[in-house]
Amino acid sequence: MLNDKEVQIVNGISVDIKKAEKILAWLIRKEAENVRTKALSDVRMIAEIQDRIKEEKQCY
Repeated sequence: MLNDKEVQIVNGISVDIKKAEKILAWLIRKEAENVRTKALSDVRMIAEIQDRIKEEKQCY
């Protein structure tokens, strides 16, 4: 069905592994940058993470 895109079912939700890895790499870089600069509050970081996930989901 969706296996050609490396999709895996996790807790009943189909997850595109490549997109999940892309988001995770972005998140690690963003968090490391924020730890150094302290530019974003926790609330703002959460909002940016949610926005990024929504953006990737729309491309799905």
